[in-house]
Amino acid sequence: MSLNGNLQDFGISHILQIISQEGKSGQLTLQSSNTEGYMIFKEGNIIFSDISGMSIENMVLRYLSKIIKLPQQEIKELKNMYQNHLAALTKELLSKKYLPENDLLYIIENGIEDIACELFAFQKGNYVFKSIKNVDQYQIGDFSIPCDSLTMEAARRLDEWQRMAKNIKPNTVFLRNNSNHSGKTDVSEISPIDDFTEYLLYFKINGISSVKTIWMNTFFSRYKVYESLNELLNAGKISPLSDTLSTSVNQAVKRSENQLDRKVAATILSFFIVLIISFLFFFSGQIVLKKDVLGNSSAKRSEMITGLAEYNNTRKYKIAKQLHIIRYGEKFKPSDLIKHNYLSNKDLWFLDIETEENENIEQ
Repeated sequence: MSLNGNLQDFGISHILQIISQEGKSGQLTLQSSNTEGYMIFKEGNIIFSDISGMSIENMVLRYLSKIIKLPQQEIKELKNMYQNHLAALTKELLSKKYLPENDLLYIIENGIEDIACELFAFQKGNYVFKSIKNVDQYQIGDFSIPCDSLTMEAARRLDEWQRMAKNIKPNTVFLRNNSNHSGKTDVSEISPIDDFTEYLLYFKINGISSVKTIWMNTFFSRYKVYESLNELLNAGKISPLSDTLSTSVNQAVKRSENQLDRKVAATILSFFIVLIISFLFFFSGQIVLKKDVLGNSSAKRSEMITGLAEYNNTRKYKIAKQLHIIRYGEKFKPSDLIKHNYLSNKDLWFLDIETEENENIEQ
């Protein structure tokens, strides 16, 4: 048996009531404008959900990328192999122990509920429910949501969203009112799974990131981000910049990112040019050295080797400075180049550089 029709004539809550009462198993697909989403039901309960641009797989992969810091190549491979195959992705992540099982299930279960609630925002469009034979392929553990519970939660969120949207806008930039953490001496102990609100406060709210940027760099849904920001706002822990200031900050950040891209590209180009020149000097030096050997001029040979090494190390130092300035700003000490792995102690020792005052290399 299938159900289909227009959402303006028959709302989602009524559709879910029928599915629940009759204990149906299958897929409810919703279409509104250019957006499509669906929920999977097993014996009248919701076990999975998906919406355009907001899949559970993407939430999990964003967590692995933003929080676990898994290399992007591995993220890409996982996405290519397990897109639209959440159960298989879950099994793979647990087998490789990328994250604890409880954390993974927490992300998935919250994600399914978040997406299912988002689908209640579809006020216009079409719906169709079709029975499918094997819904177990969508089942994660024994997780399921009763339809009446989801309906009440979705209604609460829709009401809360209207209030939050008045004070929190995509381009709004927030500042922390108090940088001191009240509970833990070490903020690095804060887990985004255990306390997402505190995680946002100390790791994402920095006075330059917009709400949209914060959402795009976390793994939870947009609603969860707004809910946490609203909680912090009501507690007086953060304050929003005015719309004008927020716009100015967003524009400045965008300009800075564009300039950084150009600087990085220019630096990389300069690096390769210097590298080529260095090789040319090296090979030309080798030719001269051979002539010196034939002429038995060891003093000249030694002088040329030293000069070539000094030249290469001087160029290396200049490139390291450029990279450091782009990444960390104008002010720095030579020791910072070692700290951030641009140079080694041996490099600075060879050039006899110990402090900024002793630096005598031409800019």
